[in-house]
Amino acid sequence: MTSRCWGTKRLDQVADADGKNLGPGGIAKSKYYERLRVYCMGRPDTPCCLSSLKAMSARGYLPQTEELCPDGMVPDRLRCMGSYVWCVPVTDRPTRTLKK
Repeated sequence: MTSRCWGTKRLDQVADADGKNLGPGGIAKSKYYERLRVYCMGRPDTPCCLSSLKAMSARGYLPQTEELCPDGMVPDRLRCMGSYVWCVPVTDRPTRTLKK
């Protein structure tokens, strides 16, 4: 998000903090989700893995890459074996379950 009052920078000049706040774009996320889908295939927990990918991608979240979520965010996942874990804002945390 930007505003003409905030100034502009070329993407290759964006400071690390600005780049982290900006995050990857929609096309990059789509390609990433496709790679994650491939990793789910052929595993014993494929249904849970795919369901968690669907839940995560529906809101545009990415898998948790560090042990802890950033400040103001909490981990979220499905309650089944093989679920991806992603970070969501504290105010946005839904309750998700997978019934078998």
